[in-house]
Amino acid sequence: MRGLMLSAGSSERRTRYARILAQLSGLMSLTLLKLNNMAGARDWVRTAELVAAEANDSSLQSWTYAQEAYYHFYAGDLKATIEAAQRAQHTAQVSVGGILAAAVEARAHGLLGRADETVEAVNRAETILERLDSGLLVPSAFGYDLAQLRFHQGNALTHLKATASAHVALDQALELYPEDDYMDRALVNLDRALCMIHDGEDGSAAELAVNVITTLSRSQALGLIAGRANEVLHTLRRDVLSSSPALDLRDAVADLNRQENDVQR
Repeated sequence: MRGLMLSAGSSERRTRYARILAQLSGLMSLTLLKLNNMAGARDWVRTAELVAAEANDSSLQSWTYAQEAYYHFYAGDLKATIEAAQRAQHTAQVSVGGILAAAVEARAHGLLGRADETVEAVNRAETILERLDSGLLVPSAFGYDLAQLRFHQGNALTHLKATASAHVALDQALELYPEDDYMDRALVNLDRALCMIHDGEDGSAAELAVNVITTLSRSQALGLIAGRANEVLHTLRRDVLSSSPALDLRDAVADLNRQENDVQR
């Protein structure tokens, strides 16, 4: 990357290279994030932001800030998540970066139990989606569509324990996502399992989570899906942990965790 930038020659070519390399760096960060390689995701998103600054493109810069917000979200730093998300929206609100950022901001507020802020951020994302260029309404890392919004909305509402509203959004997400989108469909179903726990249906939640894990290949289930499965397991009430569904989930999650450790070694 450094060699390409140094050999670019004209400023026009350097700007074009910067745009492409910022996008590639952001994709690398997103890929490593999905694999739970947090150090790699952090380094590549920083690279994406630095190179995007060379491209002089506010929408691209907003997109890299949104990727940073997602890194902080999965790293568990909710304050940094909200700060990066708001920076992305301030840079270019009506953009893919802006709507990604509004969605992850809603999820962070949901985890913090801030109902008003969660709803406000979701409404902001809805408004941006209505104004987004039709060519960007695609299921892509460089686009955003209604399926993604319903998934992110459902996740935020799940964290708030607003289960009735969360189920509506999550069910809509499942209707919109294609069958071959195994990752997002799995995450949506694991959020449904969390809602079931909040509603006192721990056994059904454990059965759903086990079904999600066992229908995926081992490589597919690692990373974010394994992390969400752990969340479901640790949310179960103590008095159901000895039940057959809970024990099945414990075994399935333990197997995933062993595989994660093997990969990291």
